[in-house]
Amino acid sequence: MKKLFSENLGLKLFSLVLAALLEFYFYSSENAISETIIAQAQLRNLSSDMMEVGPSLGKKGTRIRLRVSGPSQLIERMRLSPVKYIVNLPETLEENYIAEIDPENFTLPIGVKILDYHPRDVEFAFEKILRKNLKIELVKSGVVAKGFEIKRSNTKPPSIYVKGPVSELQGLTQVKTKPVEISNVSNTIKREVRLEPVGPYTTMDVNIVSADIEISPILEKRVFRRVPIKLVMKTGQKGRVHPEFVSVDIIGPVNGISDLKMEEVVVKVDARKINLSQKKSAQVPLTVSLPEGYLLEASSPEIVELSLLNEVDAVSRE
Repeated sequence: MKKLFSENLGLKLFSLVLAALLEFYFYSSENAISETIIAQAQLRNLSSDMMEVGPSLGKKGTRIRLRVSGPSQLIERMRLSPVKYIVNLPETLEENYIAEIDPENFTLPIGVKILDYHPRDVEFAFEKILRKNLKIELVKSGVVAKGFEIKRSNTKPPSIYVKGPVSELQGLTQVKTKPVEISNVSNTIKREVRLEPVGPYTTMDVNIVSADIEISPILEKRVFRRVPIKLVMKTGQKGRVHPEFVSVDIIGPVNGISDLKMEEVVVKVDARKINLSQKKSAQVPLTVSLPEGYLLEASSPEIVELSLLNEVDAVSRE
């Protein structure tokens, strides 16, 4: 043991002296700097049904400006890891509470001194917390293209869960989205959209929702009268239908239905699968073919009489 302390005694003494000198320099005035740093107040004992709503920066931590002096290395470390000031709230808490700032309650590294601080006290404001579901209102900006209309619009999810102070949420039933631009649009819109904030202290379980806006052509009705019926017979057979013309009601886009021609409306009776050898006539339905984008609303009549012609009748019709 004696050998342990006596061996390399000079080197050990030098190390001790060097360490003492470094510590002396570390805490000396030559290594000291003065700087202003920001401390954040943290609340303790705040009830779960209450929240801080003041001062205005309370939601991000109430700030206290400290003028401190100490070793440059420690001051720099305090910049990276902000100083905290704990405020112990009373059990019975009113809407407003004034906390006097005591410099002794700041947790500072050894060797750092407080030269000044501001403010000297902080007035906190508190409110009851409300929790509720709010419907989402999908906001649209502009007017869709001429001849088109919005058939439906919705969001997924259709509602959100929010939590905030009574002053921001009481009486509120819905939250709005950021406006979705629909000017001159003629196609369905599907996109993600942000929600408008309810207030500075209210939190939402989601901030972005999916918007779905179905945009379709405006439909209009048009009636074609005396549309001829095209008759398709078996090879070698002749026939006729009665009546030979029909009235057809068509639904189509307002931008194009006025340009639709009668030749594009094909009304047909296909008799190739109908056996008329015994009955000579039969009641048969009509088929109506229309260009893409147009719908048949009704035809009058819907059923016509198909008659088989003998050779004499066929010659006389020709």
